[in-house]
Amino acid sequence: MSTPRRGAAARWEPAGDGGERFVIDGDLDYSAHEHVRQTLWTRAPGSVRRVDIDLGGVGFFDTSIARILERYRVEAADHEAHVRVVNASTVPLMVLRLAGLSALLGPDPRTA
Repeated sequence: MSTPRRGAAARWEPAGDGGERFVIDGDLDYSAHEHVRQTLWTRAPGSVRRVDIDLGGVGFFDTSIARILERYRVEAADHEAHVRVVNASTVPLMVLRLAGLSALLGPDPRTA
């Protein structure tokens, strides 16, 4: 497994109201792909009714990470769970919109 650049980190935190927050920080290029995927899948899609994704601390964001988040969202939706980005810095917000993955975006994701 490759080592992510600029200290890419992913972790789960309680979000209240039965939900959880998945927080990702750092530069998220393909080298962070496996770390993000493995950490995200420590909670099976649908095992948490609501997952809020926080990308506020992300400097660089590529489509390999966007695909991981979208796959998780689709699998969670199959179990009637909701996954959405609730906070995003400018770059991931732009990449998600350009990639046509607006289903990942909450009604109004706040930008950091």
